[in-house]
Amino acid sequence: MLYTVCSLVLMVTGCGEVSDRFKQSRPKTVTASGIALYRGKPLVGATVVLVPVLQKGIAATGITSEEGKFVLSAFPPDEGAVPGKYTATVMLLESQPPQTWSEASHDAIPTSNIKPKSLIPEKYAEARSSGLIVEITESGNTEILLELKDP
Repeated sequence: MLYTVCSLVLMVTGCGEVSDRFKQSRPKTVTASGIALYRGKPLVGATVVLVPVLQKGIAATGITSEEGKFVLSAFPPDEGAVPGKYTATVMLLESQPPQTWSEASHDAIPTSNIKPKSLIPEKYAEARSSGLIVEITESGNTEILLELKDP
């Protein structure tokens, strides 16, 4: 029993050291946040993803709040994005009704092929078509404004 407890203690403390070394070796991040609007109104519950323009680098993601505000994270749960130039994508899908369960459907394979409906123009979900360019400077960027418009 004592051996097991000692082993667990060593594993837990060892894991912390590995985690700290990983954090030290990853790229520097800076504060990156902003607001997403569609038709001039805040987007609520949208997923914002910054994709590096040169296809090299680390993406950053965030979810918009009730006010449309988001905070980006390249290494969740830590906040911050790696400085650089990005193309922003924004996705907001209609929520799907929960699937009902019954004795007959318990072992059945779901057959629903319903594609969730986008609540914003679909062009914003793809980096190659969004047209949203974002620059994160070495000092950060807390004023990112993503204004989505109808096509």
